[in-house]
Amino acid sequence: MTFAKKLTTATLLGLAAFSFSGLVLADETFMFNTAKSGSGDGNAWTYDSSGGYSVTATAWSDTEEISGSDRLETAQLAYYSGSGLGVRNRNGGNEDQSCCEHSMDNYRDDDFILFEFKNTATGLNQDVTLKSVDLGWLSSDSDLTILAFTNPAASSAVDPASGGLAGWRQSELIGANSGWTRIDLDGDGTSASLAPRSVGAGTITSSWWVVGAKFGDYNDYVKLASLVAVIPVRPPLDNNVPVPASIFLIAVGLVGIQRFRTSRLA
Repeated sequence: MTFAKKLTTATLLGLAAFSFSGLVLADETFMFNTAKSGSGDGNAWTYDSSGGYSVTATAWSDTEEISGSDRLETAQLAYYSGSGLGVRNRNGGNEDQSCCEHSMDNYRDDDFILFEFKNTATGLNQDVTLKSVDLGWLSSDSDLTILAFTNPAASSAVDPASGGLAGWRQSELIGANSGWTRIDLDGDGTSASLAPRSVGAGTITSSWWVVGAKFGDYNDYVKLASLVAVIPVRPPLDNNVPVPASIFLIAVGLVGIQRFRTSRLA
């Protein structure tokens, strides 16, 4: 094989790989800086990013005193000015009278928020990698549990899109065959923990994520100010021709050049 032919083959392979990927990564920030319409257990609030994506938040808790052994129920998502989102569960009248329990906490019950990401243009679910979380308030400590729904085909999948989470036990949600991947983040209980905190999710992607006070712990009280998600997107079009299509045309031209050189050497 001549050098020219080697070079052409390598170029074609490289261009083909690029054309099939055709994706770039974009950070999208979702700010929880306002209350939305709808209240009471099971309310759902939707927040938009500037890049054309949305996330819908719902509150949950394993209010075992209400429904038996650690079964999950909807709770009330609430907004607190300057702090962000908290959770008021069904234990004790939505916890209005108990200090700090209107936050997302794990005192008596484990509170968490379920997030569903979508592309607003298509209305379809959007896989993202959760990059960082930003707390707006904490008390005592700020350890977190992060979950991503990564395997709908798992043998005991707790599928948020098929029947929801209601009625499942917390142990089933975090079980080995639940379909969820767990990440725990430790806080230090000081104002330093209010700084944006890296999730460290690596290449994990999902359109469903959970952020909550650390499961199995007991003294974490937090409110959530914002999330940053990394979203794979197609690059913009240039002169109405998609980048992968342009590369395909170049590849076709290179194939023609290679055949012409081969015919001359024959």
